[in-house]
Amino acid sequence: MPINYAQLEHSQGQFAADYATWQAQQSARAVELKSLLTEAAASPELLRQAIEEAEQQLPTLYLAKPTSEPILTHRPLPAAPESYTLIAADGSSAW
Repeated sequence: MPINYAQLEHSQGQFAADYATWQAQQSARAVELKSLLTEAAASPELLRQAIEEAEQQLPTLYLAKPTSEPILTHRPLPAAPESYTLIAADGSSAW
């Protein structure tokens, strides 16, 4: 499919406006999702109950359930090993 550079140049302002709109929507959605996560973290038992209800409705749905550790726990990374060998990495896992 050939590229019409004149049309692209003519449309770049619209592309930029569309991207700015999309970016604003994503930022608003991130705030909303963070609020939902904070709310869920404040009521881990309610979250656990909601997960168990979802599991009953769809048994093949695998979900992580909160345990005794708070959902929003932050811990420092362990110290890096002095040396290691990376055998393979495909972007989703390392072997």
